[in-house]
Amino acid sequence: MLRACDDDAQTAQDGDAPVLSCYREKPPPPPPLADHLLDKPQQRAHWLRQLKLWRGNADDDDPSAGIAIDWSSVRSTTKEWIMNPMNIALLIWLLCIGVSGAMLVLLLLGLLDGAFPSPASRNHWIEINNQVLNALFTLMSLYQHPILCHHFFLLCRWRPADAAELRAAYCKDGAGPLPGERAHMAVVVALLHLTVICQYVLCGLYWGYTKTTRPELVENGFFVLGVVAPVVAVVYTVCCPLGKDNYDLACSDAGSMTQHPATGHAVVEPEWAGGMFDCGSDAAAGWLSLSCTFCVFGWNMERLGFGSMFVHTATFVLLCFAPLWVLGVSAFHIHDVVIGDTIGVAGAVLCVCGLLYGGYWRIQMRERFGLPGSSACCGSSSLTDYARWLFCWPCALAQEVRTARLYHIDGDTFYKKFPLDDVEDDDRQPFLVSHHVESHPPDAMIAVSEGSRSNLHQLVVVHEATVPPAVQIVVETICCR
Repeated sequence: MLRACDDDAQTAQDGDAPVLSCYREKPPPPPPLADHLLDKPQQRAHWLRQLKLWRGNADDDDPSAGIAIDWSSVRSTTKEWIMNPMNIALLIWLLCIGVSGAMLVLLLLGLLDGAFPSPASRNHWIEINNQVLNALFTLMSLYQHPILCHHFFLLCRWRPADAAELRAAYCKDGAGPLPGERAHMAVVVALLHLTVICQYVLCGLYWGYTKTTRPELVENGFFVLGVVAPVVAVVYTVCCPLGKDNYDLACSDAGSMTQHPATGHAVVEPEWAGGMFDCGSDAAAGWLSLSCTFCVFGWNMERLGFGSMFVHTATFVLLCFAPLWVLGVSAFHIHDVVIGDTIGVAGAVLCVCGLLYGGYWRIQMRERFGLPGSSACCGSSSLTDYARWLFCWPCALAQEVRTARLYHIDGDTFYKKFPLDDVEDDDRQPFLVSHHVESHPPDAMIAVSEGSRSNLHQLVVVHEATVPPAVQIVVETICCR
């Protein structure tokens, strides 16, 4: 049976009957109850398969069999996760939080009155657990604060690259641009800043007052605010446009930066610039790596494309000094010799282990750019990189600095750097070439001859039409003044 489209009906001017421009079929009646979803064999098998997801040995030929778990993938993912020292530190941190928090809850509920019969001993251990938890949460706040400050700076500056970095941190799947994304990100960053500030206030209360003189109302207020703020930040991120899917990304390239592909000789098998102890070739890099380790490390990481120099520098400093400071001060407020000494020693050990941060990024540098690794330590290249930073960090950092200076860096690729590459802008002159010649950027073209600065050598790459892009011809011309 056919019915007319109401929106397509048109009435003639002479009063005739409406003209029907289109017809469509009337929708079929609903299926009878006999054709219920679970009454169909194929659909019933599908639902049975969904209900048997955890069945171990599934038969692919049996439609009612469950889906087998890929244990090899689970093992590989777990191994990759545990190889990150930051994840190991997070796991240990959560374990300490769980143990100390559980003991504090049991003491407050009176479930450990048999082990600590006197009120004085119970109050003593309550204060110990409060100091331990305060130290752990303060350390986490200190480690996260440089990143939050960096994100606040990016929000204030708000360039296209800054917006892309913030989307990767706060938007679901890094999608964008989103409606009102800057304001939503500002709310989330403000809530996270409020969280760390509350922890700093609590830290001051625990260090500046004893259990009897500590203002309970202020302590409870900042404790509740420090717990509510991150929860609200998470809920807001999920509910606001930052956590939504399927936004129109048609204008995502409007504010993006134009990327020009690098031209030059890509190094297929790069090498480290000298050995670990070959500091004589660049004495300045060696001395700066020893005396200004944190600043040189951050500068080198930004040059390699691993993030902000200031974030790396501040994070490295905090990893190496914050544990000794926070845990050491907390140990003085714990009136128990054994526990106080244990926490103090733990702070000293964590300070030394902070050097593993440099080893982790050395591994990332080696894997990203294809640098050769050494298996001198237990047959593992990663353990060798950690050991190099742990036992001789100035030599390892100096080698990384020399290697970064040896090549041009573009993305994940090292390019061959032509000799004598540093020339002042006043000495760089344009070079007229024909239509089939493509000039390099000035910083990769000009070099000064060994004899005099009056002769300039300009490198031009000529792309032949019949030659593949990977094959390039380098022509050297001399321009005399």
